[in-house]
This record gives sequence, structure tokens and C-alpha cells, in this order.
Amino acid sequence: HPLNLTSSKSDIDFELIDDGKAIRLIKENKEIKMGEWSNTAFGILKFTLKNDYRRLEKGEVYSLVIYALSIKTTHIMADLKVSSTNKLSSVIDVKYKDKHPLLAERVLNEIISSYNLASIAEKNVLAKSTLKFIEERLNTVGSQLNDIERSIQHYKSRSGAVDISTQGQLYLQNVSTNDQKLSEINLQLSVINTLERDLSEKNTSAGSHTVMLGNTDPMLNQMLGALNNAELEKEKLKKTVAENNPILIAVSDQIIKIKDNIYRNIIDQRKNLEATKNNLSQTNTNYNSLLQAIPTKERELLEISRDQNIKSGIYSFLLQKREESELSYVSNLSDSRIVNHAQAPGSPVSPSPILAYGIALIAVFGIPI
Repeated sequence: HPLNLTSSKSDIDFELIDDGKAIRLIKENKEIKMGEWSNTAFGILKFTLKNDYRRLEKGEVYSLVIYALSIKTTHIMADLKVSSTNKLSSVIDVKYKDKHPLLAERVLNEIISSYNLASIAEKNVLAKSTLKFIEERLNTVGSQLNDIERSIQHYKSRSGAVDISTQGQLYLQNVSTNDQKLSEINLQLSVINTLERDLSEKNTSAGSHTVMLGNTDPMLNQMLGALNNAELEKEKLKKTVAENNPILIAVSDQIIKIKDNIYRNIIDQRKNLEATKNNLSQTNTNYNSLLQAIPTKERELLEISRDQNIKSGIYSFLLQKREESELSYVSNLSDSRIVNHAQAPGSPVSPSPILAYGIALIAVFGIPI
């Protein structure tokens, strides 16, 4: 694995032997067969020959240099320059210097590709978290719905109550809207409780806080998005900087502030949802008084049917949200767009011939003086 390689610190001299079927490391006096992994002082290596290997002269000594991944990354970062085209533009220029133009193009294109993949992966973390929550709720509600349907079937066969009177139908119509609203409120309360628990747990994956389903307050969703982005940014920084780095400390403070704002928002949301839930429950209590006038068998069947309508509404709502989340997961695109792919200029950018000639000219006159 590249992470296990160590730097060679100097050239590794080798030569082809056995008609190109193996190579010999001269200093180590070690033979390595082509296409086979072998332990060396620098890690586990494998050598392969391209189709044009015959251009290599037999008996000729060649050399290569191995860089540890961390050292090579440092070199690439030092030669990588990122600048904005202007202060008002969202377009950036990315430049990379290397002795080999084609290699520089590949490095730049790979950096851009990795950046886009990382951006999509961050979005998918949230989509996966939302899908997981929905799937758990669907399994629970689906099981409850099956139990209710079996109860209705058993009750009808046992008591002979097959049809519901006009008064019962009217009751179901009046209470159906309230039950649907109560179901949505209970779902939102469940999400709030889950979110509050996730915020308090330290082992929660960074950037995986679920956006509330059917939430009417856009501010909370915005804060959750900001929290996810800040946590992902912190995870990136922790891999590259020390714990006392000012940028990392600033991001950590930002996460704490966002969480405090979310906690306050959750408290306000819970109060509003509980108040609405109490009003709806009071209205349903009034409807229940009308239910007492219905005969016993029909009343019992209505109560079971009402539970069925509630669970069916929740199940349909969750199915809709699952489809939306799956579409979001599949269609996630990177926020960035490549204007021009990496392209090396036709002539070297360094050293500058004009500068070299200028220094030589100054030296010609400067040394005699």
C-alpha cells in the first residue's frame, strides 16, 4: 500500500536481467521477478514492463526514486497554486508545476476529480442518514399496520360487523384530517428527539445529522446544514493540522455556537408542536363524544379503522419522503464545475530563457567591473 512505502532518500540503481523477466537492485544485490510482489527496504514493490520496454538497453544501469506518500504530498502542495480570477468571481485558477507536463496534467485532473468526489460523498452522508431513519420508521409503521389489518379481519369475522353506518363514515371523515396532522406532529417530535440525542452523543458520525422531515421552519434546516458542513470541515482539518491550530479551534467554537442555537430552536419547536398537538387532541375529544352515540360493534370497528387510517397516512408520508431521499441520493452532483481541464503549455514555464540571458548578460559586465 502506498501509505507503507518509505522514501529512498537517494537513487535506487537497477538493471534488467534474464531477458527482461526480472530486475536486480544493484546496491541491495536483490533480484525481483517481473509482475511479482517482493519485500524491499522501502516496502513491498512490484515491477512490470510496458510493451515498449525493449528500448531499455541490456546491462545499462537505470535508477528511480521512491517518495513516501506524506513527503510527495508535501511536494505537490508546495507546487500547487490556487488563485481567484478576480474578487467577484466564483471561478478559480489551479496551477501545478512539474518537470513532466503530462504528469502535471494528470495530477491536476486527479485533484479536481477527488475534490468533486469528496463533495458528493459529503452530500451522500446526509442522504444515507435520512434514508436510514426513514427505513427504520417504515419497518415499525409497516409492522403496526399489518397488526391492525389482522385485527380488523379478526373482529369482522368474530362479531359480524361488516359495514359502517353513515354516522360512522361522517365521524371518520371529520377526524381523518386531525389524525393526519397529529401523525405529522408526532413524526416531527420523534425526529426532534432523535436529533437532540444525536447532538448530545460524541460518537455520532460527522455531517450525518438528519434534516427534519416535513419541517416548516427553514431556519432549523439551515442550521443543520451549517452544522454538518462545519463538522465535515473539522474532520478534514484534524487530518492535516494540530489540535491547537487557530483554524481548527475557530471551527470547533463555531460548531458549539451552532449546536446552542439548534438546542434553543428545538425547545421552541417542541413547545409549538406540543401546543398544536394539544389543540388537535381536544378537537378529537369532542369528536369522540359523538362516537358514543354509535352502536357498540360499529364503534369498536370505527376505533380500529381510525388506527388503520392513522398508520396508513404515516406510511404513505414516509414512502413519499423515501422516494425523495433516494432521488436526492442518486442525483447528487458536485457544487463545482470544471471550466477547462488541466492543460500544459507548449513551452516550459521555468526557467525563463529571458531571465537566464539577462542574468548572464549582467554577469558578463558585472564580473569584470
